[in-house]
Amino acid sequence: MGIVTIGDVTSALSDEALQLILMPTEQCNFRCVYCYENFRNGAMPKETIDAVRSLLSSRIGDLRYLVISWFGGEPLLALDAIASVSEHIRTLLLSNPDVRYKASITTNGYLLTAATFRRLLDWGVFTYQISFDGPREQHDRKRILADGRPTFDRLWTNLIQMKAVPDRFAVTVRLHVDGDNADQVPAFLSQFAQDFGHDDRFAVYIIELGQYANAPRQDLNLLPSECADRLMQEACSLGQGLHIPVRVAERNNHEFYATCFATKLNSFIIRSNGQVSKCIVALEKDANQVGTIHEDGTLSLDRMKLLAWARGLSSGETQELECPLRGIDSCGSGWLEENGTFVKS
Repeated sequence: MGIVTIGDVTSALSDEALQLILMPTEQCNFRCVYCYENFRNGAMPKETIDAVRSLLSSRIGDLRYLVISWFGGEPLLALDAIASVSEHIRTLLLSNPDVRYKASITTNGYLLTAATFRRLLDWGVFTYQISFDGPREQHDRKRILADGRPTFDRLWTNLIQMKAVPDRFAVTVRLHVDGDNADQVPAFLSQFAQDFGHDDRFAVYIIELGQYANAPRQDLNLLPSECADRLMQEACSLGQGLHIPVRVAERNNHEFYATCFATKLNSFIIRSNGQVSKCIVALEKDANQVGTIHEDGTLSLDRMKLLAWARGLSSGETQELECPLRGIDSCGSGWLEENGTFVKS
């Protein structure tokens, strides 16, 4: 059982904090071989964009912390939606200067040109995550455009252009590793060190490639656990030798853990169709359909489903805090709140 402090619970329940993971579109210009999304929904219509803006307007006066995370699909395919919401937030913050605001974006990086990057910085988006699958040869086998063309060179060029901007920002280069590219991790880190090694705004995060349930391909060359353990240790040591920041995905037997945003009752995903969810990797699960956003900014939420996602705040179970998706189907909607504690009905 993990330890949940009073501070953890308070921050996860506080009405003074709001985290929105916004999906301005669920379309993507990539077709990564392991992707779990189905690209069924298109860009946010004006009605949903206006609903998000209304929600923010109604909540801003009560907030001390506002966190916006742009996700997709590929969010930069719907830059107009990002612009509309971000400009609105900027206006709200002028009237509410005590609100601490953070914005991030998870993007494949293909459309992250110098001009677009400048606009995002102007909107307060200072944190970026861009994924790679190793050096060029390995990357271009898995992270390809919808028409099959390669992407590595375009992404690396965009990163180089970002480096030329003097502003403060943070870029996490997420490196997926598997049996196909494990022996190329040193080469990737060496290339990263050569181009970004003296810039503390750029860091590498290494994680094992996984096979998601909805992904179309089932023959990925996944790493055995013991090989992954050894690779992560060696990568961290190499990063230290190259003087570049390298962190790795926490292992199953780790001592510390991070609480997933899906556990928090003040964190919501708003999909491009106005549906409200909790988890980004189980978008089609019924348990993940927790509500909808209306044009006036109000949320209609299924209270019982929400409490199932938050059950770890009461149980203190590490697994339920790290990934409440595990076991969510067995929870059904039978969770009740009794004196601030979530119990099975």
